[in-house]
Amino acid sequence: CDKEKSSSCQKKEKIMLNLEMETTVSESHNPIDALEAIATENKWPLEKMSDEEASLECTGRWGDFVLSFLWQEEFNALQFCAVSELKVGADKMQAVKELLFDVNHKTWLGHFDVESGTQCVVFRYNSLMRGVSLNTHEHIEDIIEAAMTEFDRFYPAFTAVLSHRVVANDVMSAMLADTVGEA
Repeated sequence: CDKEKSSSCQKKEKIMLNLEMETTVSESHNPIDALEAIATENKWPLEKMSDEEASLECTGRWGDFVLSFLWQEEFNALQFCAVSELKVGADKMQAVKELLFDVNHKTWLGHFDVESGTQCVVFRYNSLMRGVSLNTHEHIEDIIEAAMTEFDRFYPAFTAVLSHRVVANDVMSAMLADTVGEA
């Protein structure tokens, strides 16, 4: 823009200034702080390893879970991992990988995996947090609810594969089918 600033140049500068201010506000907000309130409300044990990392334990419909959160300020992102008690033995790894392929095609948010160290079935989700600072508490609750809902949906399929039961393809298809309601 030349020295005699046109109204469009002034608008651009104002927009840029607003974007910089919004970014500064959202980048300084740490969502790990919201976990303390969530853990207290639900009476879940919380372990805060640092200002950027915390985990809590909760009980879902099918068992106990460890929920881990890692805040990465440079990306303004929150990594989430729900670790189940489902352990995958070496003899079932290929069958579970095939199941993961089918299951992950049916999840909208996040994905299932097998954690390399523990060999447990986990649900992972990464969330960009820019602009979420006013609703951080609700956003984290939504992430936890999404993970528990997905575990509720697919837990029977995982246990069928891990229990060494032979499951026919049509039975497995029925277990993975999207249903409405509850019987």
